[in-house]
Amino acid sequence: MKQPYRYLVRDEHCFIQLLATNYACRGYPFYFRSRVPDGKASKPVDEKLLAEYGIATSKQQRWRRKRLGRANLQYLRYQQDFVILATHGENDFFQKNEGAIKDMRSHPLKFYGYSVSLKGGHCVVRIEQEQYKLLKATFQETALLRKDPAEIGAQIDALPFERYRGVLKQLFSLVKATNEVRGPAGLPKVPNSVIRVKRRIFKPFVEAVPPTP
Repeated sequence: MKQPYRYLVRDEHCFIQLLATNYACRGYPFYFRSRVPDGKASKPVDEKLLAEYGIATSKQQRWRRKRLGRANLQYLRYQQDFVILATHGENDFFQKNEGAIKDMRSHPLKFYGYSVSLKGGHCVVRIEQEQYKLLKATFQETALLRKDPAEIGAQIDALPFERYRGVLKQLFSLVKATNEVRGPAGLPKVPNSVIRVKRRIFKPFVEAVPPTP
């Protein structure tokens, strides 16, 4: 029995997990990002896009397409936001969306505060730069308001970003930036040990609900 094509994800962290570990680093650098208009049903949009571009295919079909120089596509949606990902190759997808398709090697995909890019063939997940700058400014401005470093550390650790390597570097940088303010004031520094370093692995897809008999 053919397995249904899965594309609907549980939350933004699942979206990034699939994007970073299943697609971007496995030959899908191109993306078209859009959104189902508010008030419009998502399911018909899903079905239209899957059919129009022949996305819901088997691994064998994808392999044959690749051998023929054709591009393969993947589709992901979280709530109203969706993205179509593509490999190199020929496909009507590129002509129909000319000017709107971007390449993660030069234009990071930004989603719910994350930034996903490709550098030297490796996928890099970070906190989106403008958001990171805002967080840094906020923690430096409030660095002297709390005497207990554990309280500040808990706030940094509680930021809603999974621990990809790029994200971890930024969290440690927030600790460092906070300590640059606290040190001259004679306040105890926030230790790096307060930051959780292990990334959680999620079951990303929403399970299909069987039809009511």
